[in-house]
Amino acid sequence: TFLQMRMKNDLMRELECPVCHDSMVPPIFICEKSHNICSNCRPELEKCPTCQKPFTESRNVALENLSLNMHYPCDYREFGCVELLPMEQITSHKVTCPHRPHSCPLAKVPKVVCPWEGPPSEVQNHVLQAHENYVDENTTGVPKPTQLSNVIDNFKDYKVVFNKDKVFLRQIEVKDDNFYCVVMLTGPKELAEEFTYEVKMSGENKAVTVSNVACSNEENLDDIYESGRCVSLNYKVIKNFMNDQNELNLQIGF
Repeated sequence: TFLQMRMKNDLMRELECPVCHDSMVPPIFICEKSHNICSNCRPELEKCPTCQKPFTESRNVALENLSLNMHYPCDYREFGCVELLPMEQITSHKVTCPHRPHSCPLAKVPKVVCPWEGPPSEVQNHVLQAHENYVDENTTGVPKPTQLSNVIDNFKDYKVVFNKDKVFLRQIEVKDDNFYCVVMLTGPKELAEEFTYEVKMSGENKAVTVSNVACSNEENLDDIYESGRCVSLNYKVIKNFMNDQNELNLQIGF
């Protein structure tokens, strides 16, 4: 009814955080004057933005209980998403929302630093139009030999790979006497963890194969290196597979 709709609209306005303007979900914190703030903004502020009073450790339990029965709009509604979902579903929806903006897979590559952002459906076309020279020629997902030249200290190589309707960045780097190879999905970490990749290096009468789980391009690269969530080998091991010209043959597949 009209009255029910109006009550829901009023409640959704009450659930809007005064700082980030997102819809609040439990825990919902309050200040000394009982003004609400979401759990994401609370640690960033010392005083209530509405009345400038200090925050308390208390929560608005009544509003939290009401929120459990509400249908929340997606965070990406400004990009075209019209979904309204219960609180327990909205978080998982945001991970796979087709309107969630993705950054360019080359956004963090020093020589590129591309500022582009757009929906997942447009990432591949953007890369083909703006960064064709970075696209891996192997688009089948079947491992094919790649020869890297001059693989010495501070070596870096970047390639964008299209596989299973997804876009990945393959980065290889020699740093601090270690050889790193990481594959990063253009998208959230929750989706990246569904993909594995395999790196095979070969030389005369010898080969080594290492696999790992893909990471997300939203993650910090140094954190990926330190956590070991990539293919990481001592550079001395890699030299066993290189020729006298410091060339390395490897295959990367999904």
